Amino acid sequence: GQYHDAARRSCQSLRQYTPKPNATMYDLAMTIYFGMYGATMTTNSELFWGPDSIMMLPYMASAGDAQSAFFQRMTGLGFAIMSLGYAKCGVSKDAWIKQTMIFHVVSTPIFFLQCASDDGSSFTPWVWYLQIAINIALAGWGYTEMSKSKTK
Repeated sequence: GQYHDAARRSCQSLRQYTPKPNATMYDLAMTIYFGMYGATMTTNSELFWGPDSIMMLPYMASAGDAQSAFFQRMTGLGFAIMSLGYAKCGVSKDAWIKQTMIFHVVSTPIFFLQCASDDGSSFTPWVWYLQIAINIALAGWGYTEMSKSKTK
C-alpha cells in the first residue's frame, strides 16, 4: 500500500531526473575526424594521403595531376564545411549525427567498388579496405547514437 506508492513515486522521480544518454563522444569524434580530413585535404592532400604519405596511410598509390588535386581540395573543403557547420554555425547535434552516419553508410559501397575495380596502381587497396572497416564501425556507432535521438 503506502510503502509501495512511495517507492513508485521515488522511482518515477528518479527516472524524471536521470540524464538521457547523449552523443558527446560520437559528435566530438566526428568533428575531429571530418575536420582532420578537411584540413589535410584542403591544404595538401598528396603530402598527407599520397604515395609518400606522412600519415603512413597512402590512399593514393600514384601522384595525382592538377585536376585530381583540385577535386581533393574541394572534397576537403566539403569536409571542413561540414565540421564547421556543427562546431560553429549552429547545425544541431541530431542533424550532425545523421549527416555523418549517412556519409559512412553511403560511401562504403563506393569505396568497395573503387578497390574492386583498381589494380593497385591508382589507389592503395589495404588503406581503402581499412577505411571500409572504419566506415562500418563508425556507421554502427552513429546508428546507435541516432537511435537515441528525439528526431529520427
